[in-house]
Amino acid sequence: MEPGQAPWGKTTWTTHLQTPRKAPLIDQRHQPDNIYKLSSVISHLGDNMCTGHYISDVLDSRGSGWLCLDDAHVLRTDEATVLRATAQTAYILFYVCSGAGEGDQAPHY
Repeated sequence: MEPGQAPWGKTTWTTHLQTPRKAPLIDQRHQPDNIYKLSSVISHLGDNMCTGHYISDVLDSRGSGWLCLDDAHVLRTDEATVLRATAQTAYILFYVCSGAGEGDQAPHY
């Protein structure tokens, strides 16, 4: 089986899929520029998506650094290590939108 191929074979669409475009999706004239901060990285370790292991690096919500979650093991780490270690293995990235405008309260996930 080739990488990216489903075990049951290739799948093709027989009809053209159309989605309506509505732009802009929100009125951005009065929106402040938002600031996004990396909060978690899920990484895949292994030769292909059918085999291997997933781990997660998460930013501690108390602001005390990063944690590497690997099954039952939780290890302290730092952002530089997370970025270096996941540069080739990152599968899903999560960001927190903290906002930049006045009156912003809790971060938006």
